[in-house]
Amino acid sequence: MPGHVIAISVIEYCLAAVLVLLSVLSFMRRGPLLSTSYLVADRTERSRMKTAANYRAAGLVYALLALAFLLLGLSSQFGLEYLTYAAAVLAISSAVAAFALPSRRGGKGRH
Repeated sequence: MPGHVIAISVIEYCLAAVLVLLSVLSFMRRGPLLSTSYLVADRTERSRMKTAANYRAAGLVYALLALAFLLLGLSSQFGLEYLTYAAAVLAISSAVAAFALPSRRGGKGRH
């Protein structure tokens, strides 16, 4: 196996590990709430957005992305192309979840 394939796999595994950590922290409601709507909100809105639903939504998005990077790492390490397609589906699902879940609407849920 070429060295660059190993390096790419290691990077993807490290990204997956960081995303798992962020996901666990979000599900535990610890640490920062890293969502786009939270980061662009002003201070008063940010304090209202720190709800369990927003942390759960962010945790789900991080978990989906962690699984996608894990599948990409396995795909590059073992040459399993179908895992790349599964990772793409997970990445698209996480993008949809990021826009559809409550963190997009300031914690109010679906309308």
